[in-house]
Amino acid sequence: MYVIVNQPFPVIPFTILKTLRVSGAFTLRIKSVYFLEDTISQFQLDASSMSSVLEPDESTAFTIKFKPKSPDISSATVIIKSNDPDETPYTFTITGTGVVVGTTHP
Repeated sequence: MYVIVNQPFPVIPFTILKTLRVSGAFTLRIKSVYFLEDTISQFQLDASSMSSVLEPDESTAFTIKFKPKSPDISSATVIIKSNDPDETPYTFTITGTGVVVGTTHP
């Protein structure tokens, strides 16, 4: 995939939507969603509209904004604490690449 940038320097921010879905037969209670402290400089998390209680087969979502300050690769670790007996905390890493004006990136 190539992104052609036509915005002022330094880079273009973007937003991703992350959806959580309960696939088990229990009620999931989400206690918190946050970034690992040392990985947050280029990212913003908004969980304000996220449901904290999910019944089986329900889902909820939160957004992560990538606002790069330089044309580099940046990563952040997201931590979700809940009452899930198998995966608490659940963690995953997101990565974004700042792209300079007028360049393309694979």
